[in-house]
Amino acid sequence: MDTRSTVQHLHLVTHRLPTAVILELSGEADLDSVGPLRLALHEAVGHGDGPVVVDLSAVGFADTALVNTLLHARLRLGDRLRLAAPSWAVLRLLRILRLGGTFAVHADQVAAVRDGPVRGGDHVAASAASSR
Repeated sequence: MDTRSTVQHLHLVTHRLPTAVILELSGEADLDSVGPLRLALHEAVGHGDGPVVVDLSAVGFADTALVNTLLHARLRLGDRLRLAAPSWAVLRLLRILRLGGTFAVHADQVAAVRDGPVRGGDHVAASAASSR
């Protein structure tokens, strides 16, 4: 099932699979636009015990509102939360904030669902970026 939502300049597509929830973001993630992501992550808490993958490959701009949303989700989802293919803008923000090892970062959606939680900080983030 796909649910589509556009608020200002962020586009979110939600895929609820039998074993995972995948949230695809594109556009600009800031204070004015992260509301639908926050809601989708909140709803994902009750969707089984499989991974919740946030695909950030098409995010062209991100500020601390995105990071704050992801940190809050991490508290509720734990290792179920996984980031897939974060864009350069997201990787840069995570590095500036020294949060490279906080999230499980994967090269793509398939790896995020398949491989499980992996932490590796900037090394994993760098390999995710270079795989594109």
